Amino acid sequence: MIGGLMKTSSYLAIATAAGLMLGGVTMAPKAARAADLGGDCCADLESRVAELEATTVRKGNKKVSLTISGRMAYTLTYFTDNSSPAALAPNGSGPVTTDSKSDIYVSDNSGNGPAMFFDGSGKVNSDVVVGYHMELDYNLTGGNSQNTRQGGNAISNGDTFVYIKSDRLGRVNLGHLDGVVDDFGGEGFASGYVVGLQGSLRGTGAFWLRDVAGQNSGIAYGKSFSGLDTSGDTGIKYISPTFGKWLTLEAAYTGDNTWSYGASLSGNLAKSLAVKFGIAYSSAGEGDGLTGGKQAFANQNGRANVLGLSGGFNETDSGLFLTGDYAIAYANSDAGAIAATDGLLHTMDMTTWEILGGWHKNVTGMGTTEVWGSFQHSTNQFADNTSGSAFQVGVDQAIDSASSHLFLTYENYNVSLPAGTLDGAATATAAAGINNLVGSQNLSTLIAGMAITF
Repeated sequence: MIGGLMKTSSYLAIATAAGLMLGGVTMAPKAARAADLGGDCCADLESRVAELEATTVRKGNKKVSLTISGRMAYTLTYFTDNSSPAALAPNGSGPVTTDSKSDIYVSDNSGNGPAMFFDGSGKVNSDVVVGYHMELDYNLTGGNSQNTRQGGNAISNGDTFVYIKSDRLGRVNLGHLDGVVDDFGGEGFASGYVVGLQGSLRGTGAFWLRDVAGQNSGIAYGKSFSGLDTSGDTGIKYISPTFGKWLTLEAAYTGDNTWSYGASLSGNLAKSLAVKFGIAYSSAGEGDGLTGGKQAFANQNGRANVLGLSGGFNETDSGLFLTGDYAIAYANSDAGAIAATDGLLHTMDMTTWEILGGWHKNVTGMGTTEVWGSFQHSTNQFADNTSGSAFQVGVDQAIDSASSHLFLTYENYNVSLPAGTLDGAATATAAAGINNLVGSQNLSTLIAGMAITF
């Protein structure tokens, strides 16, 4: 028994030893190979890190953050100038019919075109943050008209400012920025509309009305339209904290003696019903007026006083939204006290209103689909007793996976001028017997485009 056990134990010992030896032989090369691989891997990694460090753009310091973002957007624009047959011949002899014009242009999406944004901040204490925002716009030069199109590239700066922000006290921006009136338009619930919008002033700013001979009258469609926007300029702007989760106040001083103030109420009346209301007032001096109606500053004290109201709602369950805004620029009723701008006297208040509605929902799985329509009407912008009307319809498809939008917009602009309106060259050409009468006309555009953010 004992001999058998010893014999069996010996066999087990021998087998175990053999296994350990074989295991050791098998493991030794693996350990050696792992060590060799580790050395090769580290050497390669060090080389790649060195190469990366040599080609990396470095921030100035680690105390202030830097975030780089941007937007690329271009459009394919088809236009039809339907205006010429409506021009009136002199002495009431009937209409003069000249050929209408149409063409296709590639354009930047004016107002929402290619841009780079640089943002950053540094913490002062638990409540106060200082930071900056810088915008570089990459615009095509010139403007589209019936016989010219946008050309090469030009770089300009958009909103570019430094700021101090306190959760308790609010925020102060200092630099190149927009006044308060820009913040209270009726577009907050229509993201696709904002992305694809050329819009009044944007799509028609350089297209011109024709005189009876079918020539450039020197009067642009855009001069008959206006909105809530003030011109971007150097200035300082205060934005309050949100009071009661609803109320925000703003005040700004921009340009040369331009003040603007505003208040907005924004929140949810119900779980799926968001609302927003705003009121803003701007008093502009020293030639700083509305972008679309610069003659508005011809007031009795040389100022353009503009009051704007806006509001809207967004019902998220159904996807329906509706917004509207109204603005009035006060003129002086005493014609003798008004300074002429562009040779035009204004004795009537200038008004503009717009209503925008639509539907948006993610029905494709790619992103939100938005269908919208709008109508805008402006009076007395170009001159007393003139008006401009524009209606627009569009569709926008967001592609969330690529942070992109595809959009298609149709726009129609109509300008109504009093009988006998002369173009800007009337004085110089009247002696030569050239007639410069300009009648009511209209323009249509179809715009397809793409925007991508990064």
